[in-house]
Amino acid sequence: MKDRCCIDYRQLNNVKIKDAYPVPRTDSRLGAMSGAGWFGTIDMPSAPEDMDKTAFICPRGMYRYPTMPFGLFNEGATFQRLIDIVMSGLHLNIS
Repeated sequence: MKDRCCIDYRQLNNVKIKDAYPVPRTDSRLGAMSGAGWFGTIDMPSAPEDMDKTAFICPRGMYRYPTMPFGLFNEGATFQRLIDIVMSGLHLNIS
């Protein structure tokens, strides 16, 4: 059985500046792909300097997340802004 941890990021989320960047509706994005024959993926690397922001300490030691964990405020908006920048030169048929 693997150990699982639950980190309470409420104190960190309380001091973060709220980001109102719009996150698109999933159904409209999936609908835009109907009939497509080719699909691709983007593997987003993590920035090592950001791992310290997710550090936590427990009786077994200190740990850091290598990817963005659930529970952090603004993670969806931050990711969507990055995707919009990466794909800004593409002309997609998204309604």
